[in-house]
Amino acid sequence: MNFEKINVEQFNYSLPEEKIAQFPHENRDEANLLIFRDEKIHHALVKELPNWISKLNHPNIILNDTKVVPARLIFSRGENVKPIEIFYMDPVNGSIEDAMQSKKKSKGMV
Repeated sequence: MNFEKINVEQFNYSLPEEKIAQFPHENRDEANLLIFRDEKIHHALVKELPNWISKLNHPNIILNDTKVVPARLIFSRGENVKPIEIFYMDPVNGSIEDAMQSKKKSKGMV
């Protein structure tokens, strides 16, 4: 892949906040499923997956086992002062979950 020819703007899209799941679906088989078939995107439910697989000549299933962690920290600095916003992406030691629950001070913070 030639990264010099990638236009980052092609990856921008509008994603309304209300479309982002905050919790897993109570009935997991009722969760939404994206199907890409015949160069088109189809919307389905997880419980419909066996029907879709039976229609495909060469099915490829891509599983996403990622987990959303609270990695965005916003610190208020008082009235009429812009807050500090930190994205915690890659912990040096331990997991992001451990770091987010830690009560220790960071060596870089004043």
